Amino acid sequence: MIPASRRCLLCSNQLRLSSVSYPLLRRRSAVPAEAPSPAVASVGNDQTVLEVPSICPVSSTKKRHVVTNVKPYEEVPGPKGLPFIGSLLDYMGNGPYSMEKMHLATIDRFRQYGPVYKETLAGITHLHIIEPDDVKELLRHEGPNPRRITLDPMVAYRKLRNRNIGMSNLQGDEWRRLRQPFNHLLFKPDQLNTYLPKTEKCAEDFCQLVKNIRTPDGEVPDFIRQIQRWTLETLGSVVLDSRIGCMDQNLSPQAERVITSAIHFFNGLGDLIYGLPLYKIGIYNETWKKFVAAQDFFFEFMLSYVHDTINSMSREFRAPSDSQPLVREANFLETLLVTHSNVGPEMISDLLNDLLLGAIDTTSSTFSFIIYNLAKNPECQEKVYEEISRVLSPDEPVTPEVLQMLPYLKACVKESARLFPTIDGTSRILDKNITLSGYNIPANSIIRIHAVAGMMSEYVPEPEKFQPERWLRAADRSILANPYLTITFGVGFRGCLGKRFAEQQIHTGLVKLLQNFRFEWHREDISLDFKITSRPSSPMQPKVFDRS
Repeated sequence: MIPASRRCLLCSNQLRLSSVSYPLLRRRSAVPAEAPSPAVASVGNDQTVLEVPSICPVSSTKKRHVVTNVKPYEEVPGPKGLPFIGSLLDYMGNGPYSMEKMHLATIDRFRQYGPVYKETLAGITHLHIIEPDDVKELLRHEGPNPRRITLDPMVAYRKLRNRNIGMSNLQGDEWRRLRQPFNHLLFKPDQLNTYLPKTEKCAEDFCQLVKNIRTPDGEVPDFIRQIQRWTLETLGSVVLDSRIGCMDQNLSPQAERVITSAIHFFNGLGDLIYGLPLYKIGIYNETWKKFVAAQDFFFEFMLSYVHDTINSMSREFRAPSDSQPLVREANFLETLLVTHSNVGPEMISDLLNDLLLGAIDTTSSTFSFIIYNLAKNPECQEKVYEEISRVLSPDEPVTPEVLQMLPYLKACVKESARLFPTIDGTSRILDKNITLSGYNIPANSIIRIHAVAGMMSEYVPEPEKFQPERWLRAADRSILANPYLTITFGVGFRGCLGKRFAEQQIHTGLVKLLQNFRFEWHREDISLDFKITSRPSSPMQPKVFDRS
């Protein structure tokens, strides 16, 4: 724990926390005002009149006047299944679905049962919603400390090691207390801008790695693994203020273990969540052992950086008082240590684990699908390249102002995320009843918010086509701009913590790659597989050619 006298470190050597002010989190509305909202007038104890603006492009754009009786939860439709296991057999063996294609099953269920359905899997019942108005209504009632389901394998591991269960699994005031300082570090534009030079340098090194390892015919072996290496290196450079070595062509043993451990963590987490939870009864199979080993390694790896930073801060604090005062910007980890000065190094290590491991797979998956879509649609790729060339020459640095002048690039990113959502959705648990699509949903129900609306023709015209222009045309923007239709980074107070930084890394990475390379796709089309996050269904092997 950092001594109280060292918390601000403002003595002869001054360590300035880049514009940190308290409270660190300014309360903002979780519900943007521009989203459509139903006007509600109560008619009776069990009847409500709803005046709902329709956002569906295939339905009328006029308001629908609906008189509906609020139905009990027991009448919510859904697959019946068997006692306890529910409809689990639908996703196994000869069933019509699979866990890897859960998003297709979800779309099927919504079309069969309507905008709200419930389903039981292995004894746990989830209520599933997709209508933007329902999502908005849910978030309006989530409160300042939203609850969601926990990642049980992570909780089990942390308890096994007698450590905090982690920010992604905490609830209530404790979650909010740990999250607030991160909001300053990862959402404030001025702070994010300080990371851009490091982000750009890692992107440049990624370009060099691609040049070094591609085959004579232009293919990059296991391209998604190379993206994971770049993501890890960028995160390490910003969060730890240190280069890990993942961009080296010949990886060091430690860098190789960092990459392998990250992969084992995500593969294990998905298998443990969607498989039989034998670890809960003390049966530890090979998947569990690899999962534990990966987390053990990352904990010790992060802890070494935490101790090194504490020692460095201590040396600056003990510098002679007559020496030249040093004023500099605090880096990410130093700021985190000061703002979390009431917790020990082990807790800081766990927080860093939550941040890095939560970002690696999501950013890598999102970026790989963007490259795939641009390679499949060369006319779109060239438009992005031309847009970049108009605002930035190859020898100029990427600046925040440059990133603001790339609307078509950002439209391509959004369109790729619509076609290939990074997550299948998120969840909430309310402490009070709520009415969704005319059904009374009791308190403590697990409500699943899905990210597949953008893949459905009921919400987006020609959803199977990659059309970035739809994000720029006024007619389409009125549909797509609804913040509850496509939820790439989650929604509400518990939305993705690293959203802004992930966008910075993705946009900067695209600028540097497209300045250097042209991507082509000569293999079969790929589709989407889901575990915890989405991933390509087959190897990512684009051909990469120099532009000059």
